[in-house]
Amino acid sequence: RKMKKLRSYFHKLCQSSRSMSSEDKTSGQKYIPVLAFDKWIARHLLYNDIDNSHSPLDPLIPSIESHSEPQSLLIAELVHAHFETNNATEIAHQLIQKSVHISTELSNHFQLTSASKLIFKFPDKSSQQHHHKIRVFVNAFNSKPFFEISQSHYDKLQILFETRMNTSLSVNARFEVSLFRVLVRYETLGAHGSQAAFPASGFNFLRDGFKCELEAFASPFNAWNSPFGSVFHDIDSCFGSFGSFFKCTLNELMKQSTFSCERIDDKVYSIEVNPPFVNEVLLHTVYKIESLLKDADLRRIRARFLVIVPFWNETSMWKALESSKYK
Repeated sequence: RKMKKLRSYFHKLCQSSRSMSSEDKTSGQKYIPVLAFDKWIARHLLYNDIDNSHSPLDPLIPSIESHSEPQSLLIAELVHAHFETNNATEIAHQLIQKSVHISTELSNHFQLTSASKLIFKFPDKSSQQHHHKIRVFVNAFNSKPFFEISQSHYDKLQILFETRMNTSLSVNARFEVSLFRVLVRYETLGAHGSQAAFPASGFNFLRDGFKCELEAFASPFNAWNSPFGSVFHDIDSCFGSFGSFFKCTLNELMKQSTFSCERIDDKVYSIEVNPPFVNEVLLHTVYKIESLLKDADLRRIRARFLVIVPFWNETSMWKALESSKYK
């Protein structure tokens, strides 16, 4: 709800700005750059990930004003959408101020307290009128579910949890609490359209053809394999996440490998890389891959990264890929 409140606040700031000269020709509504808010969040997540000098108050809502690049890029997007520079700057300033205020409020607040009780209601297959999804309630008095999750996702995450925690779920309270946490986090993130899902057939091709067994960017919901890299190690680790790809060393990636071969010299470490489609994230991904490959070269380790990105040939990310000596 706090993230929705922040998103709504951004839209209100844009709509109330009188400096906007561009309008949607079809509806007459004021124009707000598509995915501007989601990109702003993604950029702050990136800088939280690569900057170890600050500890954010909240894992999702930006709480550090010193990350200037996400702010300047948001301003640039607003100016490109015909906002006056002064007003675009003020919108970005008010947004980060509001965000810091909200994250401060949340810093000592736990959404799931010891007094809360999770209730998972499974579909009644004997009834003709039943919900096809598992409904998740917090406390019995709540009439509406907090979340709904498909049976297939529930089963998949249960298997990942059992495998990672090396435990039977005869008593599954720990699993359901962990599941609730990832549902809350990823539902709150709600970044639409910033990453293309890689189909099972594609990952099977990489696994069979290139012995690819690791995903650098995934979540418990869309991972095709375990272990996998994800941005939220604090809640994803119990489902198989090894943490942020940006923070991983070559040794740490090698430890995640389960592919075996007859001779150690035949070993090739293959990692599938499908990052969020935000140019700054993509560019830092290229830099990270080059750093890892440089380390591999020096140590005579065979490593390859299978990169899945959009054909944005005018971006700095694409130019960095094209000019890389490891291409």
